[in-house]
Amino acid sequence: MKKLFAPKTRMALDPVGLYYASTISKANPGNFNISAYLHEKIDPHVLQTAVNDLMRRLPFLSGRLYGGVFQYYHEILEVPPQIVKADTVPLFSEYYKEGSGYVLRVLYGERHFTVEAIHSIVDGRGLAKIVCALLARYFELLGVNVSKRDIADCTDSVVAEEAEDAYLRYANSAKYPVTKVDNFNAYHHEGIKKAPARVISKTFELENIKAAAKSNGATISEYLLACVFTELAAERDAQGLKNPVTSMLPVDCRSYFPSRTFRTFVCNRTITMPETSDFFEMLKQIRAQFADITPDFVQKSINEVHTLRKKSNFVPLALKKKLIDRTGILEESKLTTTFSNLGLVPLPPEIRARVKNLEFVISTPEYMTYSFSCITIGETLTLTVTSCAESNVVPDGIFEKI
Repeated sequence: MKKLFAPKTRMALDPVGLYYASTISKANPGNFNISAYLHEKIDPHVLQTAVNDLMRRLPFLSGRLYGGVFQYYHEILEVPPQIVKADTVPLFSEYYKEGSGYVLRVLYGERHFTVEAIHSIVDGRGLAKIVCALLARYFELLGVNVSKRDIADCTDSVVAEEAEDAYLRYANSAKYPVTKVDNFNAYHHEGIKKAPARVISKTFELENIKAAAKSNGATISEYLLACVFTELAAERDAQGLKNPVTSMLPVDCRSYFPSRTFRTFVCNRTITMPETSDFFEMLKQIRAQFADITPDFVQKSINEVHTLRKKSNFVPLALKKKLIDRTGILEESKLTTTFSNLGLVPLPPEIRARVKNLEFVISTPEYMTYSFSCITIGETLTLTVTSCAESNVVPDGIFEKI
């Protein structure tokens, strides 16, 4: 096995990466993945070669978590992770603790491969870029002439900005008013019978969803979230509960502050379900909340992350984890679910013709019953529900409404 170009090195995690590294467990897995479903069978040997080339191009992805006195680090390993069959693997929370402890892995089936990771090193947008680079290299090794354009070329040398801590780059000294946060308990699916987590996905024609969203004066994300809220409201109301339904909405900071980084560079906006049975009115109020996501909102979030970093630099890691756990419990009480839309992932036509669809899956922490995620290539949008509910009423209702 060829080694990566560099010896072992350690890269300090950004504050968001530190949060996830500190909280990951079987109850709170914190992992997410993107699968590429092909029209042809996977060649495992070629896929492993492509993974090796990808890790030489992006060596910071080949590593494990290392806990120091004050900080978690990402320790880069010289040997890239080995691909494994998708039906023979343990839970990700067990995988990264055993063996070499990689925080990224590649699984494969007969006609698909999956890249799985945690936020300690990459976010959803970064993972999509990784999958694109792996697809390009895989088909290139099969003899396909790939026009890579904005896709990372696995035959090129390392680009430093692709591993930058973009929070550190864009943090500034601007002061923002402290936002008052109300104390409340969101709806948490009380009374719903639980089951082991499973993934339920459905593909849709993008144009149909675009038309439905446009007819309601909404974006695709706003429209899909309104469909999710409608079904969660029905579930809540059937139990006679009144707690607000909320969703964490990841926001890609790169949309406001350009960076080529593959590492985590997101902030979050909590969207609260409007208490109305009028779907058009619900969308109107959801749009108003989305409109609050501005460059100032993102800058404030970046500054808050940086301030937290400075205040905790010399706090021992053991104490830091306790403080993070306490903060996490407070945040959990205010969230019902999460909804993440990676949007359209551009693939060159020669690759697009060989890929049936992409699937983006987010794990559910113990306090959530559902997580919702979607991703699009070409004219195919795939909406995925990770569900811990025994019944399929909510996913089925959402798919039918869409």
